[in-house]
Amino acid sequence: MQGSSAIRKRPVEVLKAVADPCRLRILKLLKEGELCVCEIVAALDRRQSSTSHHLSVLREAGLVRERKDGKWSYYRISDGAVLEMLKQAEVLKRK
Repeated sequence: MQGSSAIRKRPVEVLKAVADPCRLRILKLLKEGELCVCEIVAALDRRQSSTSHHLSVLREAGLVRERKDGKWSYYRISDGAVLEMLKQAEVLKRK
C-alpha cells in the first residue's frame, strides 16, 4: 500500500510510524529528495541497522518508496500526500 492510500486506509499505522522522532527526521530529510541509505545514516549519526529498521517501518506504512541500484538502496517520499502531512505537522508544531 503506497502514499495517500496508506494515509486514508491505514491512518493508525501511519501515525504510529511518524510518532517516532527518528522516523520523523528521516521523512524531513527525504522532503528534499531521494537519498541513499548511507546518506541517511550519516545525517542521523546512527548505526546502519537502526536506520534500516526505521526505513522498513516507514516503507511498510506506505510513507516511503525504496529503489535498489546494485547493492545500494535509495529512499524517497512515496507521494505528495506525505509531503502535505509533514507540512501540516509543522503548522501544528508552531501553534
